[in-house]
Amino acid sequence: MEERRILCGRARTWAALQPDGELSTFEQRLLRSHLDRCAECSAFAARVAAVTTAVRAAPLEPLAHPVSMPGMLRRRARRFAP
Repeated sequence: MEERRILCGRARTWAALQPDGELSTFEQRLLRSHLDRCAECSAFAARVAAVTTAVRAAPLEPLAHPVSMPGMLRRRARRFAP
């Protein structure tokens, strides 16, 4: 039972990363193999995909106020920007 919990946890993490293309080919294959055997994780992955699609298709909401970051956070964020 503990092993299944660990496998399902890993699969659900991967299912959440998959819509953004963040999985390696190996991870994609492991995920697919798990989803083929686990109905609960397969349903979770389907929900994640549906929510991702809906959010991406939704129109952008205008902000009431501009977003600003303090200088230190802005500099830190720039280091990680592509």
